[in-house]
Amino acid sequence: MFKNTCDNKRYYTFNYYLRNKFNNKVIKIPIDTSFGCPNKEKCIYCSQYSKSNIINSNEDLLNQFKNNVATLENKWPNSLYIVYFQAGTNTFCSVETLKSMIEPFLKIKKVGEFIVFSLSFSLGIMTLISLFDLIPSSYPIIIDNYGFIYGIVIFILIFLLGYQSVKLINDKIKSDDSSLYRIGILSMISLVLHNIPEGIAVFIGTLTNTSIGIKLCIAIMLHNIPEGIAISIPLYYSGVGKKKVILRTLLSGLTEPFGALLAYFIFRNFINEVFLSMILVFVSGLMISLSLNDILKEIMKYKKFKYMVYGIISSIILFILTVII
Repeated sequence: MFKNTCDNKRYYTFNYYLRNKFNNKVIKIPIDTSFGCPNKEKCIYCSQYSKSNIINSNEDLLNQFKNNVATLENKWPNSLYIVYFQAGTNTFCSVETLKSMIEPFLKIKKVGEFIVFSLSFSLGIMTLISLFDLIPSSYPIIIDNYGFIYGIVIFILIFLLGYQSVKLINDKIKSDDSSLYRIGILSMISLVLHNIPEGIAVFIGTLTNTSIGIKLCIAIMLHNIPEGIAISIPLYYSGVGKKKVILRTLLSGLTEPFGALLAYFIFRNFINEVFLSMILVFVSGLMISLSLNDILKEIMKYKKFKYMVYGIISSIILFILTVII
């Protein structure tokens, strides 16, 4: 094996340089500027077949970059990326025009760090909600109604059912979808299931005492903000369009008033605190499974532990603030 190379070349390769500098695989993302080149017929660097087949030159440059990253991530997941003005398109233009095209890409150079921070923030929020909100509020009710031994057995079985359900949902998602897309979809499903009983709780609380209902509504509204982040960031950076990201995040939030409407029109006389407690235990198992088996694994692939710590600390601070308020 020759030195200074990742693929046994006799010379110091650019790939080897990038791997050592960034401690990660770095991929060139081809961008078609559609300028053309006056020297193409005389130049040995480009040929008439030089354009990549993953380029769609009808799109703007940022969308080309985003879509090509989503395509190449299936082959090289969790890599870093550099913009490459595709051979055959050249940069045959004025300096001002070229500068205006390059500047937008300089703003997204910290995407990897931002993804790690956001995923760590989501992991922290989901774990804290499960351990210090859902379980403490539901566990005593199950124990009181079924006794200590049966209550523990029922609690464990429902929790494990929620924990294992993540694997079943994962199997239903297409195998060629990116890991970030999977996390976004699983986060959305978890929070939809979490928001419906929350909507029911706000309705019942308001029905019993208006001031209690208002306090519940404000508290839930505050911790729904990081929940929206937990859905939107993985979906956006997996290549899903902005409109679809907003729609799916909005859908998750709307399940809360939907839960209140269900309680009013259908389940008003049937829902009790035991039933709600069982749903919340199921959701806590689902969230903890998603955090440990999907989000944490994705974070570790990036090897940016400093941003992981920042994200977790931020989630703890925000969670404490929502509890205090």
